[in-house]
Amino acid sequence: MVNKNNSSHTEISQPSLLQLLEEREASGKVTSWTLKTDDRVLARISDGIYRHPSSALRELIANAYDADASIVHVRTDAPRFKEISLRDDGYGMDKASLEHLVEHIGGSAKRTQTGSELGITNETDPSLSPNGRKLIGKIGIGLFSVAQLTRQFRIITKRAGDKYRLVADVILKTYSEDSLAEYDPGNDNVVTGKIDIRSVEATDITSHGTEIILLNIQPPAVDMLQSRELWERVVEKDNEYKVKVDPPSYHIGSVQIDDDQDIFRVLPSLPWDQDDSAEDKSKQLFSKMLEESNKTTAKPKLVTTYDEYLQTLWNLGLSLPLPYVIGPHPFDLTSDAMPHFYLLSNEAKGQATQIELDEGQPLRAKLKLEAPFRPPNDKFEVFVDNVKIQKPITFTEFPEASRDNDRKRPILFIGRYKAPLEKLPENIVGGRELEFEAYFLWTPKVVPTEHAGVMVRIADASGTRFDETFFSYQVQELRRLSQISAEIFVRSGLDAALNIDRESFNFGHPHAKILSSWVHRAMRQVANTQKRLAKKERDEEREQASILQKSNLQQIVEKRAQEIGREPKPVKILDAVNDTIAIQERASGSIVITTSSIQPALPEGTGVKQQQDKMILTDKMKSIVQVLEAFGVLDDLAYEKREQLITTIAEILGEGNQ
Repeated sequence: MVNKNNSSHTEISQPSLLQLLEEREASGKVTSWTLKTDDRVLARISDGIYRHPSSALRELIANAYDADASIVHVRTDAPRFKEISLRDDGYGMDKASLEHLVEHIGGSAKRTQTGSELGITNETDPSLSPNGRKLIGKIGIGLFSVAQLTRQFRIITKRAGDKYRLVADVILKTYSEDSLAEYDPGNDNVVTGKIDIRSVEATDITSHGTEIILLNIQPPAVDMLQSRELWERVVEKDNEYKVKVDPPSYHIGSVQIDDDQDIFRVLPSLPWDQDDSAEDKSKQLFSKMLEESNKTTAKPKLVTTYDEYLQTLWNLGLSLPLPYVIGPHPFDLTSDAMPHFYLLSNEAKGQATQIELDEGQPLRAKLKLEAPFRPPNDKFEVFVDNVKIQKPITFTEFPEASRDNDRKRPILFIGRYKAPLEKLPENIVGGRELEFEAYFLWTPKVVPTEHAGVMVRIADASGTRFDETFFSYQVQELRRLSQISAEIFVRSGLDAALNIDRESFNFGHPHAKILSSWVHRAMRQVANTQKRLAKKERDEEREQASILQKSNLQQIVEKRAQEIGREPKPVKILDAVNDTIAIQERASGSIVITTSSIQPALPEGTGVKQQQDKMILTDKMKSIVQVLEAFGVLDDLAYEKREQLITTIAEILGEGNQ
């Protein structure tokens, strides 16, 4: 008699791939098998997959957004950074959702039916949050982002109506190369850490949300957030091998190593006053960057203007679904805005056409635009150390721009595209839908320089930075790319083309290829339109000045500048480079040099010949400065260092003239 109880547990073992290969070696039969990913990969992921500590904050805030939070508060303990906390008012986690989080890292319930059952996704559309937000997270490894900062953290969470809070203490395991070498591939359970969970009675039954406390921040992360390496070089004692390093214009200061009393060796230089409101601090963070372009250097960079901490605030604003810091969304601009408006064509050789708006009519209404594809009246605010985080971009202030001159007037190009993928096999197109809206802004000067490029937003969020190459756009006039900034708002698709860290794209994916081709077509239209408008303005200026014969110097400068896609800027010779007049002249697009900087090139004496030579050499110096600017030599030089360069050139030209 067959023992049914025993037979129910009888398993027929399947031969291994190695066994099958050995059995079929002589026959030549084809052996089919399923590819498997080793859990060793997850072990390495748990050690961190992101490039910068700020990525951890971005991912944790994105989780709060997915949880329908309306407000997030972050405390960083700056400038010490020993402990960092994030608190949100999202829907929180109950026992079931916390269990799923712990036991299915790398298998997120988001975008699945399980997510709906756990109450973390929309009941009818698992790609949305319960309140209808498009989810940012996808595969469930965002929790490992904290590995960039610490191996130990605490989660405190509660759902509305629950009588208890859940407190979970997590310790992530660190994997070394040696431990991975001893890894057993036959063991399906890779332990990525340990968690202790307890319940704490709650008196506020209706409250909800999650708090994450990052404990014992790791020294390398602290050093990076403190700009430790930079400050060591700045304050290093003079020696014959020292390379002079200038501190950033604004910073949180530098504290003594291992000092719990916050004794500063370098005092803070913040872009705001301590008594400013959270909103005003955000605006000052942005405005000080614009001021740098007129006060300190022609093309300010984030890395030279702000330290790591302030850069983190800036980059969080760029990466999260937040409002623009000053003024409206670009699609809400009306006819009284400074830029020209053009509509991009989706045809292979199409050209952009000008958009005519009625008085008071926004672009959104005219073109039926919908980005950023958020639920109406959806509130989401983020505060870091009492600074309100917002997108550090504006469409109301443009350095060196002018409404009255088409060579300096900004141009805003609007585009939208829906790829015709419905009839193509899904295994070829990588998804049935790809749809997006976009803008491309040409402006005389993009500030900071890191904003020149194209950024892609999925769910109005982006882990990527501005791609300065515009997806490897091939163009001879590379300098023109530095005057264009673009954002693409994805409505559907492209998600699968994001790499696992969400900070770069897999350009082998069909959606990424389609997007890249569209961007290149758009860039051609942007360049052609701007050239056409600038040429029209130049022709009018030449016609008005036809009675004047241009000097040979002017012709040389114009020819060389236009060959590389630049317009030569006027040069103003003033008494100082940092007074009010100089700042105003630079704001209008002029290059400012001082009388003293060109003086070494000029001959002495007051005779007629000496005066004529002075005029000729002054014009030559101005022409040299224009050419240096056109070729980008002056872009990264502080204005004081520009003066040193110009003075040196003047000394060379003036040698023997005295």
